[in-house]
Amino acid sequence: MECPIDSYPLQPKTLQIGSVYCCWKCEGIWLPYEVLREYARLKGYSLDNPDFENHALSQRIECPVDHGSMAIFYHLGAEIDMCLTCKGIWLDKGELTIILENLKASGNSSFLTDTSKEIGGEIVGEIFFQLIEAILEGIFSGL
Repeated sequence: MECPIDSYPLQPKTLQIGSVYCCWKCEGIWLPYEVLREYARLKGYSLDNPDFENHALSQRIECPVDHGSMAIFYHLGAEIDMCLTCKGIWLDKGELTIILENLKASGNSSFLTDTSKEIGGEIVGEIFFQLIEAILEGIFSGL
């Protein structure tokens, strides 16, 4: 699988719920739908289909898995690209950090700790899963 930004090979990083894929060149992160679905299952969430009709299509990238079109969602100050077919999510460098900062600013930071690590220049650890939850809330209904 190649990075949708620079075609650099994406490198897997294994988490407890599956693997995410990082571009060490542009520091973007691919979140496969399977990881999002497993996290939602563990939390008891139901992932309904996102509303793609109200979102623009990305003109700059295509899905690294199936080369399909990506819908653009804006949530917590970040631009989140989601594949229309496989429902994987691409986050550019810094977008997890933007989400984290906006969660802190909104007062929703009770879960945030200093135990985070970095993956592809992004924040990972316990708060990574909270950030996934924030992304899910911005894209899927029913959470």
